[in-house]
Amino acid sequence: MKYSKYFLIIAFFGIVTSCSDFLDRTNPNEPDNVTFWVNEDQLKNALPPCYEALQKDYLVNWSESTAETVMWGNITSGLSKVSGGKHSYTDGFPFTTYWTGAYSYIYRCNNFLDNYNKAQVAQNKKDVYAAEVKTIRALMYFYLTTFWGDVPWVGEVIQPEDAYIERTPREKVIDQLVEDLKWAASLYKSPEEHYVDYFQNRDPRMKMTLYAPGDKWPGGDDGDPDTDKANEIFNLPRFASLQDNNRVGANSRTGFYLKKYNDIDLAGSSVGGHGNLNVIRFAEILLIYAEATFELQGKKLTQTQIDYSINRLRDRVNMHRMNLDELSAWGMDLETELRRERRIELAGEGTRYADVMRWREGELRFGRAITGPSLKVCMNDLGANPYPDTGVDEFGDVIYEKSTAEGGARYFDATKHYLWPVPNPERQKNPLLGQNPGWEK
Repeated sequence: MKYSKYFLIIAFFGIVTSCSDFLDRTNPNEPDNVTFWVNEDQLKNALPPCYEALQKDYLVNWSESTAETVMWGNITSGLSKVSGGKHSYTDGFPFTTYWTGAYSYIYRCNNFLDNYNKAQVAQNKKDVYAAEVKTIRALMYFYLTTFWGDVPWVGEVIQPEDAYIERTPREKVIDQLVEDLKWAASLYKSPEEHYVDYFQNRDPRMKMTLYAPGDKWPGGDDGDPDTDKANEIFNLPRFASLQDNNRVGANSRTGFYLKKYNDIDLAGSSVGGHGNLNVIRFAEILLIYAEATFELQGKKLTQTQIDYSINRLRDRVNMHRMNLDELSAWGMDLETELRRERRIELAGEGTRYADVMRWREGELRFGRAITGPSLKVCMNDLGANPYPDTGVDEFGDVIYEKSTAEGGARYFDATKHYLWPVPNPERQKNPLLGQNPGWEK
């Protein structure tokens, strides 16, 4: 029980050769331990080599492709042989590969933990980084003890001559993991304690897109304790269930309000809005240029091309510039960041659905629960959960509508949802239209 109970903390964070070789393997990009560990930026730059452990070979293939539900490759594949009992102790893959791989990441984590206290950074701040690393190390030992039982416990960087050690009993390894995860959990603090926290230390475009606490407010009563007095300044989101179910103010379902397009002098007009809608603007042209060039060049962009496109948008709002060297050092993927940039810049401008379809990210983006602020924020600022009957998701956010993961109806089926169904009345008039895959004929 102790094993399973504290391993769940790993998910909460977010997380995730020879004997001497697997204990001594190093990353060529690792910091110089003599001169490196000085400031917080260096601590941040030392994290990505540890986070490289959170890759598909360890998160998926190791424990899924060796099970009976997946045939990975052909019948002679090292992964597929395991579930059929055809594996041998002499097989290099997956046994030697995963053993040495796990210990190589344990080495990286140990190197961080052995040196992070040298940094001239407040102890409580640098301990948070160490907590992340201990959690990653715990995940590697979780896999090792799951598949091999007793394994050598190595809690610090050791020299090659010290690497020939006996296996540590599994229970002792687990006890150490529990202690590490207890310590890590004790340092964790939700970044959002109050609603205003969502808008702190963010891309400046967030406050340009959404109403933030302190903004002039055209929405009548907000989510403050009274239920019928209009507010000139916005501070809290308004949920009907917490405001006598009245419509004296702008009730929200998610707790966030779109400010883009909203002319405060015209908001609330009974004849509708008179804002100018964007058909296409220069920002989108730059984003199209960046994405198209990235695809044409084999998933690559030069720094000059990024400066010409993405950084022209960021400079306009004094946002930190995108830098290829920094993305590499921080373990960030350029494609992901280009797509994130488009999501931020064009929020609410009518491009999102088409973007997700083009990127084939429906399984990742659609069919998920519709959520609001975290339960902690709701209790701290509003005094109650506006949706007590639907619970919270895995991140602690209150749920407005559940997905199938929470027992609800929202889902995404990749076999049919990438295309809409041909309208039934049109098919009845013209049977030659047929139907898209997956939809009822």
